[in-house]
Amino acid sequence: MLYTIIGIFIILHGIIHGFYIGHSLKFFELSPGMRWPIDSWILSRISNDKTIRFIASILLLVALAGFVLGGFALLLDLGWHQYIIFGSSFFSTFVYILFWNKTTKKLHDQGGIGILINVLIFSVTYFVYQ
Repeated sequence: MLYTIIGIFIILHGIIHGFYIGHSLKFFELSPGMRWPIDSWILSRISNDKTIRFIASILLLVALAGFVLGGFALLLDLGWHQYIIFGSSFFSTFVYILFWNKTTKKLHDQGGIGILINVLIFSVTYFVYQ
């Protein structure tokens, strides 16, 4: 039962990345005036808004797919699920840090809560399967 709850949680966490994809592609705004990902502390200096949004969307799609795949693998009790979940947690955190705007204002709009969840998932995956 616990693995079912955790698997569903991981799948839902992955799906939340889809909301950031929708925001990146300008299908909707997650929050009024939210400038994520175009204020990236690295990419905004070397690329334009359209390219930054495209890169963010592709990277988030990879993270989404990883979490969904890992969550279903956990639900199906496939032996390799921990590697996918572990990697997805790390990759997702990397993506949100890459597109962070270097300020502590509105961290929740920049994936701050997602990063905390990633750390939790990463830690649980690491300690349970070591």
